[in-house]
Amino acid sequence: MTIACGEFVGGTDKAQHGVDGFHTLYNSRQFDAIYRGADKDFRGSVTNAQLQRLLETSRTHLGKQLASTPVVIGYQSFNLRSYVTASTVTTYEHGKGTETFVFSLSNGKAALHSYNLDSTDLILLNKGTITL
Repeated sequence: MTIACGEFVGGTDKAQHGVDGFHTLYNSRQFDAIYRGADKDFRGSVTNAQLQRLLETSRTHLGKQLASTPVVIGYQSFNLRSYVTASTVTTYEHGKGTETFVFSLSNGKAALHSYNLDSTDLILLNKGTITL
């Protein structure tokens, strides 16, 4: 347990840096870089093409990310792996949503482990046609 707990040191800063990096890449439509920077579990659960389609749909309909307010930061250790979860209320050019990021912590770095966007505005703007 000591090994896993050591990864939590600076975890909040690592999570915020990960969220900021995600948004920078999202705003400039560098979705491939988001995929390549994610951990192996993330890349094993979704293809690059699927992520590209999902993020492009979000970016097209909601627009650029303008601001994010952190809501929750949580820590978890499982099977000697450490994770930090960051939930944010995010404002886009054309709507709002709640994003949940889970980052795996290893060797002093945070890599995207999972991502979820909950946005009624996205559903309404997209008229319910999001598919993966």
